[in-house]
Amino acid sequence: MKISRRRLVKSLLAAGTGAAFFPGRAFGQAETVEGFDASARETLAAACERMFPGAQEAGAMAYIEYWTMREPFLATGREFRLGARHLDRLARERQRKPFAALSPEEQDGILRHLQQGGVRAKNFDGAGFFVRLLSFVVEAVFCDPRYGGNPAVGAALVGRRGCLWNPVAGVSGARGDLPEE
Repeated sequence: MKISRRRLVKSLLAAGTGAAFFPGRAFGQAETVEGFDASARETLAAACERMFPGAQEAGAMAYIEYWTMREPFLATGREFRLGARHLDRLARERQRKPFAALSPEEQDGILRHLQQGGVRAKNFDGAGFFVRLLSFVVEAVFCDPRYGGNPAVGAALVGRRGCLWNPVAGVSGARGDLPEE
């Protein structure tokens, strides 16, 4: 069976990290679908900020929205929209306010409830949603800016200036921008 390069890349991406194999210049070239509505965006942004303080400064929602509107992450985008509705539903049941309007402690309680598997519904697993959203947040904060996430916030946080992988350095034997040891 012959496998095309495109199919191989899609398979690898479906199994792992979102932006690992996409060239930075690919932004804007993929077909898009409807993104998050204002309510879902606000809810997810609040959840991202509780999961990783500074996620908004790092552009987490822009990263998440960009990648979940494209293959192979369309199903993840649908799951995130559904997850935002569940977060808001839980917040309204417990505090009579939308999730984004809750105090940080109240938001943490709802996120903890999700993380521990307290929300299971048809076609929705709260613990799985929590893990996937957290994964996207971490990717957004620490990925190289060319992939749509942070404007070097994550790199600065770990003391790096950007992408550590440098194909030219591997060929020439130079160390790229690794710090001096």
